[in-house]
Amino acid sequence: MKSTRRFRRSVILTILLGISLVILNKSLVFAQSAESSSLSAPQSSVKEPQVKVEVINPADSPVLITLTGVHDSHYFDDVQTIDFMLQNLSQKRITVYVPLLSSASLKEGSGIYKRYDFEPGKVMETALNLQRDKLKPDEKLFLSIDYVLFSDGTSWGPDSQKTSEYLSGSDEGTKYAIDQIRGLLKEKNKEALFGLLKLKHSGMNVEDPPGMDKTKSYNWQSGFRGGYHFLFWQLLPFDEKQELEAISCKLEKIEKQNKDSK
Repeated sequence: MKSTRRFRRSVILTILLGISLVILNKSLVFAQSAESSSLSAPQSSVKEPQVKVEVINPADSPVLITLTGVHDSHYFDDVQTIDFMLQNLSQKRITVYVPLLSSASLKEGSGIYKRYDFEPGKVMETALNLQRDKLKPDEKLFLSIDYVLFSDGTSWGPDSQKTSEYLSGSDEGTKYAIDQIRGLLKEKNKEALFGLLKLKHSGMNVEDPPGMDKTKSYNWQSGFRGGYHFLFWQLLPFDEKQELEAISCKLEKIEKQNKDSK
């Protein structure tokens, strides 16, 4: 009996000793790995200074800009992000506003921002991104509002980016696309309609839309292309097994949405 107990005790002690050695070995390996990692870790690059931004708020501006921060982009090393807040100071609903970054050597609009819920008094947060290579060292940027379009069709701003021309062309392009589809629906020409939709959705049609006035400005023509092709994109997805009535109903919904958003 005693010999059996001694044997069991020796087996248990052997197992415990083995486990201790394994744990100790892993600890040493981990310590070596951590030390090696810390020695080989690259030094963090020195960040470039943030760009200097000055806000311009004209006395008659319907939108108040408040700068909230300038920092490196979270996604790109060579991009600066400019955070700011906007407040609608007017008594009208704003449907489009265009912030503008400018300097002695730079004049870059941020594009068209459409906010159909920018009601009077409302405050919203937004941001602009700018590549560093477009800036000269120690050059100051000026942040302002270039254009504002109200829900009643009136506008405000210098419109240096010619946004009004783009929007005018976009409206005409959308209208032309709707009329084109309506004509095929009226003729009940399913083959021609679905052939047109398939061509637009394939992305293979790079020609200028029919009906575009090429005597108009570059911005107007760009808007016409955008409005025309976006209308077809809004009809996605479509199924060739659909009846024409389904396309007609979808088109009516799009027309209503576009009308309500203005």
